[in-house]
Amino acid sequence: MKIETPNYTQIPNILLDRLFDFTHTEWKALSFVCRQTFGWHRKSHRISISFVSNGTGMSHETASNAMMTLSAKGVLTKELLANSPNQGYSYSVNLACDSLSEIPTTPTMLSEIPTTAIGNSDSKCGFAVGNSDTNKEIEDKEKNTKKSLECDFESFWKLYPRKQSKKAALAQYLKARRSHEAATIADGLKRHLTCDGWRNEGGKYIPYAERFLSKELFLDVPYQPKPTPPARDPWLHMGGNL
Repeated sequence: MKIETPNYTQIPNILLDRLFDFTHTEWKALSFVCRQTFGWHRKSHRISISFVSNGTGMSHETASNAMMTLSAKGVLTKELLANSPNQGYSYSVNLACDSLSEIPTTPTMLSEIPTTAIGNSDSKCGFAVGNSDTNKEIEDKEKNTKKSLECDFESFWKLYPRKQSKKAALAQYLKARRSHEAATIADGLKRHLTCDGWRNEGGKYIPYAERFLSKELFLDVPYQPKPTPPARDPWLHMGGNL
């Protein structure tokens, strides 16, 4: 079946032949870079960690670690954009790196297949791509990460004064944590808790937590009106003379 351009991205076979050489998060990051470079017929492209995080659904820290590991392996080439207004880095896929050329591309015997590519012997095909123990470790890690994020949310929810739409707030909190640390959100909440706009009129103007998170209001500095100076005594102004 023919697929008309630009509805597909060419992924080099050398990468697909070495799936077992990448972790789950590394492959997500590498696929994203391929999409932003090969997918747009570019050799390289300016890519921020936040861009990778938002595009892959990984947290900022996980995306950063994946990109750093791929760069260390030589699979990605990272170049500082000194002439860019905000500087940043340009990334490209290095298909000639040593870490790729060291692994055979076409194993012909089962004994030649790396152990990380051998799965459960009870499977229908006799072997599966990816080690079942490794996959379980990844699943466990993702579960633990989600549990940790949910615990962070409970701490946030405990402090948030308006207790409506908790489920929607949790969804927005998990989304916000892809780009921001728990401390950033907590510090922003503390700033708003002390502002007059939230404390006056019984908290009438406190937004739902869902909006507070989706609009990233925790990054704002709430407006605090300057205290009105006391009125000057006209007699003192005139020197106290009649």
